[in-house]
Order: sequence, then C-alpha cells, then structure tokens
Amino acid sequence: MTSRLPTDQELQPLLSLGISRSHATKGLQAQQFRVNQAIDWCLTNPEQQQFSRQTASTTLDEKHVQNLKGMGFSEAHARNALLLNGNNFQRSMDWCLANPEVAQPLPPAREKKSSKISNSNTNNSNLQQSYKMEEDVEDDIMDTDDWVDNDPTDNDANKTNSSSITTAGGLDLLQKQSLQRAKLAEKQRKQKMKKLEMERMKREEELEQKASIDAQKRDKIRMEREAALEAKGVVYIVNGFLQDYGASQARETVGLVVRIIDTILKHPSQPKYRKVKLSAKKIQKDIVRISGGVALLKCAGFRSGAIDVSNGKEDSSQSVSNNNGGFLELFPKSSSSSSSPSSTATLSTSCLEFLKKFRREVSEIVSKHTATCIPELMEKARNEDLKKAKPSVERIYFAAIELRKLFSNVIAANDADGRVSIDFLSLDSGSQIFKYRFRSVPRCIDILKQMGYKEVRGYWRVVNPVVETFVAAVEDLSAEISKIRTKTPVFKATSKLVKSNPGQGPRVLISTLSACLGRIIDDPDNVKYHKLKLSVLFRKSGGFLNGSRQMLTRLGFKVDDVTETATLRYTRSGEVDLNLVELRRNDLLRSWGELNHS
Repeated sequence: MTSRLPTDQELQPLLSLGISRSHATKGLQAQQFRVNQAIDWCLTNPEQQQFSRQTASTTLDEKHVQNLKGMGFSEAHARNALLLNGNNFQRSMDWCLANPEVAQPLPPAREKKSSKISNSNTNNSNLQQSYKMEEDVEDDIMDTDDWVDNDPTDNDANKTNSSSITTAGGLDLLQKQSLQRAKLAEKQRKQKMKKLEMERMKREEELEQKASIDAQKRDKIRMEREAALEAKGVVYIVNGFLQDYGASQARETVGLVVRIIDTILKHPSQPKYRKVKLSAKKIQKDIVRISGGVALLKCAGFRSGAIDVSNGKEDSSQSVSNNNGGFLELFPKSSSSSSSPSSTATLSTSCLEFLKKFRREVSEIVSKHTATCIPELMEKARNEDLKKAKPSVERIYFAAIELRKLFSNVIAANDADGRVSIDFLSLDSGSQIFKYRFRSVPRCIDILKQMGYKEVRGYWRVVNPVVETFVAAVEDLSAEISKIRTKTPVFKATSKLVKSNPGQGPRVLISTLSACLGRIIDDPDNVKYHKLKLSVLFRKSGGFLNGSRQMLTRLGFKVDDVTETATLRYTRSGEVDLNLVELRRNDLLRSWGELNHS
C-alpha cells in the first residue's frame, strides 16, 4: 500500500457519494488509488465505529443545521449530513443535494444494526436511510464497472459518471450500449476467423495442387529413366544396383523379381500370378523405390497401362500413374500373339522359356558379385560336427557369431574413400576368439582364407577387402545363425526352466545368473565371483526350480551337491574363457527375451 495522500480530483467521486474524506483516503490507499474499487471498498466497509466515537464526543454546529434547514432540507437530513461529513457545511450541502431524503420507512431488519450507533432516534433512522442509499449506489456501481471512467484526472467525467449511477434510465442506456459493443466485437471476431479459415483452405489447396504437379513431374522423370535403363539391358541394371545400393539391396531386389518369376513358372495357367501390385509394401520397398527396379521387371516382359499390340508399345499416360499404385502385367517381348497373355489360359512355351532364361541370367549376375562360400562351408561344419563323439551346436553357433562380428568391423571401418583401418583387418592368433572359437571349428579358418585373410607374424589379416563381399558374408552368417539359434544348449535349458516353473521364479533366477556372469566378466581375477552358493541363489528366486541345475551346467558351472556350490569351469591352461562366458550370457538374455515374448 502506498503512503501518499490522494488528490482532490481522486477524492471528489467518493466525497460526492457522501463518504468522509478520511474514509475515502483509506479506501483509495487500500485500492491503489483506483476510484471504482475504492468506492466498493468504502461501501462494503462502512465507517460505523468511527461515527459512534465521533458522535459521542462531537457536538453538531447548530448554525450549520439552521443554514441547511433554510435551504429546504429537513432537520434530520441536515444533521445526518453533518454527521457523515465531519460538521463540514460545504460537503454536507453537496451530500444532501446528491442524496435526497427518502420518505419510506426502513425495514425492521435494518433497525437492529442502527442500535449500535449511540445517538438520538431521529438521527439513527436518518443514518440507516443513508446506509440504505449507499448500498443501492454500491449495487449500481457494481453493475456498471465496465463503463465508469477510471481516469482520476478527469474530474468532469467522474462527476458525470457518479451522477449517472443514480439514474435508472442512464444505466439501461449504458447497458444497451455495452451489449451492442459486445455483439459488434463478436461479429467482427467471427468475420476475422472466417477470413483466416478461407485463407488457410486456399493455401492448402495451392499446396495440394503444387504437390500433385510435382508428383506428376517426378513420375514422368522416373518413367523416362526407367525406359532408358530398360534399353540398356539387364546387365547394366543389375550392375547399377550393386554400385548404387550395395550387394545387400541388389540381392533383395533381384531375389524378389526371381520369386515373382518362379511363381509364374509354377502356375503357368493362372492369370492372377501374372500381375504385380506396385502399391504392395514389399514391392514398393525393393522395386518401385529402387532406381531400375521397375525397368528390370519390364525387361522380363511386364508392362503397365494399355498395350498397343500393333507396335508392342505401352500407353505412357497410364504408365506414369501405375508406377505408384497400379499393376504391372506380364507381356513378354518374345510373344508374337496379338492378345495379352492374361486373356489366355496358359502361357506359351516361348514365354516360359524366355522367363527361365531371364531368371537364370539375373541370378548369375548377382551371384558373380555377391556369392560367398559361407553357406556351403557352414553346412560342411554342421555335418562334420554330427560325426564327432560329442557333437556341439554351441561351437558352431558361437563361431558364426564371432565371424559376423569380425566381418562387421571391416564394413564399419570402411571410410568414404574405400580404405579400411588396419586395426579392423587383423585377428590375433593367440586370442581366445581364435584359439577356442575358430580352431574348434576348422571350417571357420577355411572361411577366413576364402575371404582373403592370411596369417602374417601371428596375425590373420586381409588386404584390400571388397566391402560388398563382406556385406554378403554378414548376411549369409546371419542366415546361418538364425537356423541354429533355437538349438543351442542355453536356449533349450532356458525353455525348460520357463515351461517347468510358472510365475516370477525363472525371471529372478535368470536375472541373478546374468548379474553373476557380468561380475565375472568385469573382474575375472577375483576368484570369489567364480563360485556361487546354491542356497543364496535359490533363496532369491523363491526356492529350488526345476531345470536350474541343467541351466547352471549349460552356463559353464560345475555343481557340487555336497558343498552346495556351483564353480565355474576353467580351460585346460587354467584360465577363464571370458569370451565364452560373455557369449553364454548374451545367449541367455536372448533366449529369455524370445521366450518371454513368444
């Protein structure tokens, strides 16, 4: 609250309502000198106690009373005015003019309140009448807050507003004007919103038209490019796949085209297999969005749009849109028939021979650039392992995983110039990976040699690797791993544990074993981590679980029922095979993840 005193201009609206100067000063200071809020405060906080004290100790000036009576006011009204205005004649006269005397008697409920003021009965009734008038004024002010001028510097405006408050006609007029202004503002707001909405719709329509024109231009450019690639032949298209998208994508695209042709050759009498829906997700990903993918299908005899059988050309107006969401229909170039094959029951022999020749040609081109020895050698490794006294799928599985990591490093290290860092091209012959993973599966060493690795001074290194070949090798190894991932000992033990023990026990046991293996990997020299207490282990999992002993054995622990411990097995040289521990831990988490989501 500020400490300065209000000016006369700020006090005038409150004084004109019969509020004393001291009470008006307090109201203005309490409401930060805002006139309307100060009026509300003064009317809701009447100066009753002050009046009681003042009337008890102050005597009205009888001369002022007689002067006011001489001006036509009643004695009670004059005394009431002098009491409210501190015996000030000028303010009392203004108050009497602004607040004419009300002739109606006060209701009984108001008489109790007047008993608090110690004065004559006549003065009490007059005071109650003034309070009644002040409350009526307060209601009017509360209803007209939006039109009362808050500028304290405009004294004339404040007088006009204060006088207009007491007139019902002026209040109705101001309410009507306020309602009209509100309606006008709402109308203007709706017009503005309508205009903005029309502008937005216009912009969206322009953007859609522009997008449609751009799409037509792109389709036209794509059609022209596909026609140029088709003219250059199959070899040029497939080599473009290898150069622009790599061996992996080239194999995917050519493989999809080959599968389409194989389906047609398998069902030569079914016309439905001769159409390719270009809007299909797989076709879009591996053919339509690949530069030359549609051209490769057209080289096989597929066409889009209407075919002019007289000259063997297609309607370009339809082919543009068909590349996005239409069909490609088989219409071999070698066919001399005057009608589309789809209208006949069975493809002719010449059409079938053409498709077989085309399939063989594209398969040979891709195989020449992307074929690896991995599928053949991994098959031999599995057959040789079955002949051993103790066959182990785990050896082949872990060896394939390490080979994939090794080849992936070669691919990741390839920079923009095609050079590969020497650190990613070498493998130490004395490492656990080579000693325990690759030597246990001799075919892995054959794979290294086929990929260009040579042993030089205790390291296996590859010089000038062909990155496309390594990409194909990683894909082949991933396929081999997928074949045997559900046959590993850890996966089988995890499956038995989950099926034999419903509830949260398997999850807690697997989480605990994974944490134990992680501590061994982080600190392999700490021997206390190599031994597990079965009582503690099973207490965490809620008791002994069926299949838990087999799980510990598959993870490389030796279970001793006498001491109730499980000790980690070491290699023949007495060391911990950290690589094997890490591989088994990863296999445990992978197996749990697959079984938990299946």
